[in-house]
Amino acid sequence: MRINRKYKQGLVDTVNIYNPYLTYAVTLTMKQRAKIRVKRFDNWDGEYNEFSVKLTEEIAIDQINYFNARLTHYAYGKDARKTSTKHYSQPLVVSAIEGLSSDKRIHIHAAIGNLPTKYLFEAHEWISKAWADCDFAYKHIKIKKLTDTEGWLDYMAKEVSDGNTDAICINSIKQPQSIQQLVGNRKLL
Repeated sequence: MRINRKYKQGLVDTVNIYNPYLTYAVTLTMKQRAKIRVKRFDNWDGEYNEFSVKLTEEIAIDQINYFNARLTHYAYGKDARKTSTKHYSQPLVVSAIEGLSSDKRIHIHAAIGNLPTKYLFEAHEWISKAWADCDFAYKHIKIKKLTDTEGWLDYMAKEVSDGNTDAICINSIKQPQSIQQLVGNRKLL
């Protein structure tokens, strides 16, 4: 497991470039199955087909992306689309999917920053509403002010030691252009 410890530390060190910008530690629990409603194309009377879908890794990643889109909407509204403000009007979201390789319920640990607020209750409301909009959102959610960012990132990467090298979703890091420019020359893995 020595290689995995080195990989874990390298992963934490790499993602730690976002440390100054991360302000909230979030745990989002996912349903194992969800009922999905899709509008029928053959009937224009507003009827829907409903079917059950089992949670997979691909769907979990899609849920992270959708959560980020909804969080962007609630936190920034139209500013996220305006040419003059969109380069900084997006939350910073670093996430890790946990439970894919075990029997426990799949959940997402996230470090979130760049929200336009000083108050935890506003961020809590936006994060809760954004998660509630996701199809696989389960009722258990934890949101805390982040005080030990490196410790939280280390916790997020804990499954690396179990052989899950995709613990932190490097490809799913959502960041505004303004932060991307600030971290500039530092490269991810």
